[in-house]
Amino acid sequence: MDISKGLPGMQGGLHIWISENRKMVPVPEGAYGNFFEEHCYVILHVPQSPKATQGASSDLHYWVGKQAGAEAQGAAEAFQQRLQDELRGQTVLHREAQAHESDCFCSYFRPGIIYRKGGLASDLKHVETN
Repeated sequence: MDISKGLPGMQGGLHIWISENRKMVPVPEGAYGNFFEEHCYVILHVPQSPKATQGASSDLHYWVGKQAGAEAQGAAEAFQQRLQDELRGQTVLHREAQAHESDCFCSYFRPGIIYRKGGLASDLKHVETN
């Protein structure tokens, strides 16, 4: 995957990718805050203001669902590393575990985080939230 193509690090805001079939794919903005327990996510937060980006870092989070398998974790870890390399290390890395997220991570999702049972395939069927 060519991360540098359309690299969101040049734009302020929140950018999220989900592990799917050993690849990382962008999450649509309308789904931000919804996290499937069987997946891993990489979340990049880039400061909005021009002053904030001068010498300041972005936050790069790696979120692990409680039912995530080794393949999903491996894809997310590799993507996170490549993304960090593309951003030339101008990031602060955070590891987030389901139900144990940092205040920084939770602040991106108002009114809150929604955990979804299963994975993307189950989203096409019935999905339970907790």
